[in-house]
Amino acid sequence: RIVRKALLASLLAALACLAAAVRGRRWSGPGYGDLEQVVAVDPRARRRLMGKRSGLVVAGVATGFAAVNLPEWRPAALVVGLLAGLSATGRLPHRSATVAGLASMAGAAALITVEQVRHRHPRDFVWPQFFDHLHVLGVLAAVLLAAAALEELLERRAQAA
Repeated sequence: RIVRKALLASLLAALACLAAAVRGRRWSGPGYGDLEQVVAVDPRARRRLMGKRSGLVVAGVATGFAAVNLPEWRPAALVVGLLAGLSATGRLPHRSATVAGLASMAGAAALITVEQVRHRHPRDFVWPQFFDHLHVLGVLAAVLLAAAALEELLERRAQAA
């Protein structure tokens, strides 16, 4: 019962994080609010702000980081880089990499929950090892969130310039 409650709490937390990422922030902090709203609403303004160079930097770094962390999933590294680059240049919605990362983690949580309910793995020290085949979704989530953080960093630098 305790494991089921913990799995349910994890699933609900992952869904709450996904909803928060999609919804965004209401207050962006001092000196950052107005431009953030314009950029998030108008993709053309975002493209002018970030430029092709920033998009290529984000795509290249994200692809390299994903390739190192997902050695068995090279095509996923290319998808991560493409997603991050297109998001950085405004060709995809602003938080695409963040939402994809949170969806990946939520998917892992859901699959772990389903597998635990179906197979009733014993609650002991080796419990996480039953889900080794799903760890790639967690790594993919971390890579996507790192790409989103890099995108945010470059966007803030562009706004400051």
